[in-house]
Amino acid sequence: MTVFTFTLPVLSIQNIKLIIVPFDPSVNCFGGELFMDKRDLILHCAMEQFMQKGYHQTTMQDIADAAGIAKGGIYFYFKSKEELIQSVFESYLERMSGILAETASRYEPGSRESLFQQIKTQLDELTSHSKMLLLLSSGQISLSEQMRELSMNARLRSFVWFRNQLVGIYGARIEPHAFDLTVLVTGLVREYIGFILLNGAKLSSAKLARMIVRRLEDSVRGLENSGDEPVLTSEAFRTFYPEGDFGDGAERRRLVEAAAALLKRLEPELESDAGRLHRPAAGMLQEETASPAPRPVVIEGMLALLQAVDGLSGWPETAAVRAALAAWKAVPQHEPDPMAAQET
Repeated sequence: MTVFTFTLPVLSIQNIKLIIVPFDPSVNCFGGELFMDKRDLILHCAMEQFMQKGYHQTTMQDIADAAGIAKGGIYFYFKSKEELIQSVFESYLERMSGILAETASRYEPGSRESLFQQIKTQLDELTSHSKMLLLLSSGQISLSEQMRELSMNARLRSFVWFRNQLVGIYGARIEPHAFDLTVLVTGLVREYIGFILLNGAKLSSAKLARMIVRRLEDSVRGLENSGDEPVLTSEAFRTFYPEGDFGDGAERRRLVEAAAALLKRLEPELESDAGRLHRPAAGMLQEETASPAPRPVVIEGMLALLQAVDGLSGWPETAAVRAALAAWKAVPQHEPDPMAAQET
């Protein structure tokens, strides 16, 4: 299985189309309100047809009939079937990234419980979309160079993301072995996923995720006590992924990008008489997220003040800021928050 990976990175989720629904063959393509635009309807129906008939046996006319639109309507959005299947794959990666980010935002950053919940969530998602993943990894689809590159980059970003999660949980003491630990855990998970997808094994995602976290604990203790030198070092990893961020760089950039997207959407609201009252909070949010060491407690305070803006709590941009903030708080390298220290 070369198409999907164990953990997907928390990307710049302000651009993620969270309206994409799971590709479930039991859902009628004429589901009306299930789809917010025609492009998503086409993606859903295409995946349904691919799973039912096979990729090569499915024609663009089949997809058009399933979606209840003219064949020419598909070509307005997708130039070919190859472009369509690539968009399906990209949508799945984006959707999974959004789900993991939302899951991470609900738990204490850098905690074992957060890691457990994210592993469990992905196992649940992989199981529920097993037919789609089997189609993508079956070999019947000849992957384009662009799709292969997309898959490889997702795998590498995923690997770095998981490595940073481990450093956030266990601290700098495991940093030399962080990549080796990532190899051990992701390899373990990949094999279990294989049993679930290829052999139809009925495994409890909660039980499996809990076992994985416990084996991770065993591996951490074992490496600490062994005195072994790390095998896959950061220097070695950079030789084939030079743009990878192994510290707080990626998390801080995501926080800046997410805040910028939220502030851009806020601009029209701040022009009204009522909105002018929120300009100081918006300005402080912009200033704090742009600082070299953003203070989580200040950002959370400004978000709380901005909740008075009608509908802001439900905006995807707001969720993106909260998810990026959770990832930033999990990074052990940034400066301690002095205000947070005063609260304890």
